[in-house]
Amino acid sequence: MSDPAALQIAESLREAIITGALAPGERLREVALATQFSTSRVPVREALRELTADGYVELRPNAGARVAQTTAADVQVLFDMRIVLEASLARSAAEGAATAPSPDDTAEGAGGGGADPARDAAREAVREILAAGDAAIAAGDNEQLAALNLRFHNALGLLSGRTGFTGLLRQLTGRTQWLHSLTPAHLHQRGDAAWHEHWEILAHIESGEEDSAAALMTRHLERSRDALMARHRGAPA
Repeated sequence: MSDPAALQIAESLREAIITGALAPGERLREVALATQFSTSRVPVREALRELTADGYVELRPNAGARVAQTTAADVQVLFDMRIVLEASLARSAAEGAATAPSPDDTAEGAGGGGADPARDAAREAVREILAAGDAAIAAGDNEQLAALNLRFHNALGLLSGRTGFTGLLRQLTGRTQWLHSLTPAHLHQRGDAAWHEHWEILAHIESGEEDSAAALMTRHLERSRDALMARHRGAPA
């Protein structure tokens, strides 16, 4: 999608869907959207096609566009994909930590040439996100916690060093945030436990424990999947 107007419209609508401002099943009328974004219907159509390809919008013949509905099966498939990807990224992040030079080695090297500034910055970013999440939990701010949860998982992707998967990871975590917005009680019920699991995953990554980091990430996502599916089905989580 090359049209800047279509890109802006798609991003604005995607954010509105993910945050729950646009509800599942809600009509997306081209004329109204063109007026809202002060543009013609052409970039609106292009944006809607993009969002349809991403699974956020349904386009039906003679019925127009609507925000997509989600099912428990969607939750299952989404988390199946996340488990495979994020367990592998956690393993890579731990592997990078295990092979990184120690501070003493770096100091003894020529100008600290063995250091990895990008990895160090990514690790610090993850720690800052986790500290902010602790504060959000203490304040009972579930909306902020949801945003920080998204940032944590995306930041771990950067920490892994496998930046070629960043786009895919952001797409999957964005869809997860959308599901969270539809079942906000899930965040309240899983908040403390899930955040503790985040800290535990980071600890095993930083200590270079590849198998443990991958296993912890898998269990973390499985627990989140099960709780979210229970909420989606209307059963006690």
